[in-house]
Amino acid sequence: TARQYAGGAGTQTAGLACGGNAPPHTNVTEEYNGSGWANGGNLNVTRGYNAACGPQTAALTFGGEAPSVPAEDATEEYDGSSWTNGGNLNEGNYAIMGAGTQTAAVAAGGASDSPPTSKSTVAEYDGSSWTNVTSMPTAFSYGVGFGLQTAANIVGGTSPTSNRNLEYDGTNWTTGGSLNTGRAGLGGSGITTAGLVFGGTEPARSTKTESYN
Repeated sequence: TARQYAGGAGTQTAGLACGGNAPPHTNVTEEYNGSGWANGGNLNVTRGYNAACGPQTAALTFGGEAPSVPAEDATEEYDGSSWTNGGNLNEGNYAIMGAGTQTAAVAAGGASDSPPTSKSTVAEYDGSSWTNVTSMPTAFSYGVGFGLQTAANIVGGTSPTSNRNLEYDGTNWTTGGSLNTGRAGLGGSGITTAGLVFGGTEPARSTKTESYN
């Protein structure tokens, strides 16, 4: 299913894409095995602009924009075949950024539609519920997250500092090395000492890939 603004998780040989804008919004999940894509279990909540993290067989997706809810708070957990509802975010966000695993995730920033405003809010997930923690030093959305709950990077996003790279250690936020090319709506994966980001808008669509050490 062709789409944009989907949640992505997993690894190069066991990847996952869930939701997105087809358009309109879709609930389709697809799994990648290193060579081809196959349909997995559909999301319970149709949405795009959602974040996702974790491995293919224990993934998590949260936030996004649903057809009837501009800023979605629903969280869902994937077991490799089907999605189960988890604990809702404390507030609805779309274009949200996240990292971690199904039982130890971090959700950062994003935007709401009442009015459309980027946020600096951060919450951690323990496998059942979200708890608000230290906010990011700046509010933004449309970036990408990678890494773990205690060693995460939130990168890129909305202007004026779209080359930002914020590092989270599970308690505090610090500034990491900036992107060479600032952009929003980019993809990414990896860990804080071996990250990869790609694509996005500069504002023109970008083909650039950058690695982080």
